[in-house]
Amino acid sequence: MKCSKCGTEFEGNFCSNCGAPAKPASPESHEILSPSMTPLSNHEYYDKEGDLIDLAVIYGVYKTRIGMTDFFRLCTDYTPQQVSEAVTYIEKNITPAPYSKSDAARMRKQIEAPIIALNKSRGIPSSYTRVSYDGGSNDRLKMLLVSWILGLAYSIYIVFYFFIKASSATDTISALGTGIAAMLVTPHIICVVIATIFNIVGWYMNKRGFVLTGAILYAVSILMFPLYFLFVVVQTVLSFVGFAKMPKS
Repeated sequence: MKCSKCGTEFEGNFCSNCGAPAKPASPESHEILSPSMTPLSNHEYYDKEGDLIDLAVIYGVYKTRIGMTDFFRLCTDYTPQQVSEAVTYIEKNITPAPYSKSDAARMRKQIEAPIIALNKSRGIPSSYTRVSYDGGSNDRLKMLLVSWILGLAYSIYIVFYFFIKASSATDTISALGTGIAAMLVTPHIICVVIATIFNIVGWYMNKRGFVLTGAILYAVSILMFPLYFLFVVVQTVLSFVGFAKMPKS
């Protein structure tokens, strides 16, 4: 080693001629940066284990923006803003790897299992991300959406008809008949309104329990007033089918 001060060749931590400390060797220019130091502008992203993420694989496995966002939240330490930017970049610039539904499900477990184990070793509670990659998920969301829209429209109509419009009747006999009809149909109305609320919450929060409760209440509303089953049967069927398509995990 040559002294940077006097130019004398020496070995050890100090120059044998002038006593100057040895200058530490600078890192090689080709040294790989640690994941935490890697600039996000390079669009190279690393998981919690320090492994480089294959963006095409992630896009192929998770497919949707929600799915990829859930992956980044579980498997990386990036901020929400960085995650959003990463997912946007993937959607605009990356071609997803072609995976079948079964392959995507298998890959998802393989990708997340090591990270979940790592989180648990650190005392961080974790669970697998929700399934959002298959076409059935989109069909299920559409079914539940149509179901609660129909339920909401029917709820507004029937409440208006029996409790607002009917109250304006001036004839005594008509008012009496309307009152009796309202009493008979009230249990049906209550079930429909509550079912619609559970339907909306289950669709929005992606919760099977809420969806099933709504479907059951729709069915009960039919039993409460069978004459109006045509107004509720579609919501009932869509809710039960949507529930059946929801993942159990």
